[in-house]
Amino acid sequence: MALFDRFGLKDNPYSVNPITYDTLELFVGRKNEIKKCNLALDYKSIIIIEGGRGVGTTSFGNYVRFNKLKQKSNFTLPREISVERGWNGEFLLVNTLSWLVSSLENNKKTAKKPKFHEIKKATHGIQEIYRQAGLQLMTFGAHYGKEAVVATPPVYPIATLIQYFEDCSKLIKETGYNKPTIIQINNLDIDTTISTEQIRFFLNDIRDLLQIPSYSWLLIGDTGLSSFMRLNVDRLADIVTFETPIRPLTVKEVHEAINKRIESLKTKEHTEPPISDEVINMLYNASHGRIRKIFRTATNLLHMVEADPLINRVNMETAIPLIKRITEDKMDKAKITPATHKILEKLVTHGPITPTELSKKIKTQRQAVSRALIALQRADLAYLERKGKEHFWDAEPEVKIALSEGEIK
Repeated sequence: MALFDRFGLKDNPYSVNPITYDTLELFVGRKNEIKKCNLALDYKSIIIIEGGRGVGTTSFGNYVRFNKLKQKSNFTLPREISVERGWNGEFLLVNTLSWLVSSLENNKKTAKKPKFHEIKKATHGIQEIYRQAGLQLMTFGAHYGKEAVVATPPVYPIATLIQYFEDCSKLIKETGYNKPTIIQINNLDIDTTISTEQIRFFLNDIRDLLQIPSYSWLLIGDTGLSSFMRLNVDRLADIVTFETPIRPLTVKEVHEAINKRIESLKTKEHTEPPISDEVINMLYNASHGRIRKIFRTATNLLHMVEADPLINRVNMETAIPLIKRITEDKMDKAKITPATHKILEKLVTHGPITPTELSKKIKTQRQAVSRALIALQRADLAYLERKGKEHFWDAEPEVKIALSEGEIK
């Protein structure tokens, strides 16, 4: 890529893509959490992995399971299963089974076995049944409707799906993986991607399915997932092995992650990160250490300097005016009113904050504040995080920097 060639790199060192099997060496930190998960996954386990959005929960889950795969200890799918609106337990089983069949087909020895052909044929039949029922499959986004939370009649017998799971497990063990197969479920973000009622319905519907023998499950979601499950999922303590909170990396670890990426991507012997440490520190503080938000802004900055060949490194003098321009463009596009702008300024100085606390500070009705917050979220100027039963709002990192005149350092 021409942009990154200019900085002596093969690709973007600030990519927000999660860790994969091929990039395990780029992972940093979390040693205690990794050790705990590794020990548990030698046996059948159900582990809740929770953290604020953008801190790296998906990468953590990927690192743990792909390392087990690399060690020929546990089999795992090539990607995580991302829950969508309207899913129930049957959808989870069918989509996961489709991935299991696709993965096993890559093993020449397994692909020749009669039992595999039987499962593969059945999976194709399931797809046809879903197609005839008007449901979407194999794109991992099956829906009954935008807000469906009702229990619907099974399209395919659950007992038969479970039997296919167990048959796949036997085939996997024959390939040399003797520990439980690891399945990672993403998008368990309460009241953000999926409504509270839908998450509650889904978790209760899959509760018994998570106990299928020879499979371990990583449940990935926002901070508060474990407490939500304790309150809303029957007999949770009977099945969950433990909970692993994922906190933001330290600023030192963020720099370590960047340097590892520079080493893996550099095309010249002496290559510096294209964004200065000082700018990264500023982004770290503005985002509360959320690495995805840091890297997203860093990527935006690099694209904004692409047309200026004189800029060889983004420092504070370059970054702050660009970040102000990003914020101004978003506000202009969203046609932010003076009243909404006032709320945004309060988020910068007082966030994270609940709508109730915010309405008291600006002496405005809570409903009006909530409408403004939603408008700011749609404009990518503010974001929501749920902690327990409370909703906390904060300004996006670029906004904090722009409206604080670069005082966040």
